[in-house]
Amino acid sequence: MRILNKYIISSLLKTLVTTLLLTILILLSVDLFSNFDSYVQNDVSLNQILAITVTYIPYAFITVLPPATLFSITFFLSQMFANNEIIALLSSGISIKTVYKQIIFLMGLITILTFIFNENIVLQSRINREKMKNQVFNINYNLDNSNIGLIDSVNNNIIVANSYVQ
Repeated sequence: MRILNKYIISSLLKTLVTTLLLTILILLSVDLFSNFDSYVQNDVSLNQILAITVTYIPYAFITVLPPATLFSITFFLSQMFANNEIIALLSSGISIKTVYKQIIFLMGLITILTFIFNENIVLQSRINREKMKNQVFNINYNLDNSNIGLIDSVNNNIIVANSYVQ
């Protein structure tokens, strides 16, 4: 049974890691080429471009993880059915539920790790990326919290404040 569990987990993780690497590479390429014109117009150095691109990797990872996970599970199960491994498992007395339990356990673990990764790393990297892009492209935002006006479109109320303290 331990051999089966190791096989399931290792096969799923190999497919997942390969899919993640390829899709993250594609997403980084799309991001790089979509911003390439802005980089050229603002004479951005290669080091700055690489720094901005590297800070995009955690967000790209979180973005492509769900479809990559779905693909790896589907690919793994289809390979098991295509190679008649499911028939071999069933004929040896092992239930298909055993395979599904391992998949559910692994995906639950990945989900928990994704939440932790998203809260601790992705948010900070996105903030750093925006700061770098604002610095490179000379974008200044006014973060002054005085003279604030809000319009409530539902009740037609206008709310005005001299300042806002967090």
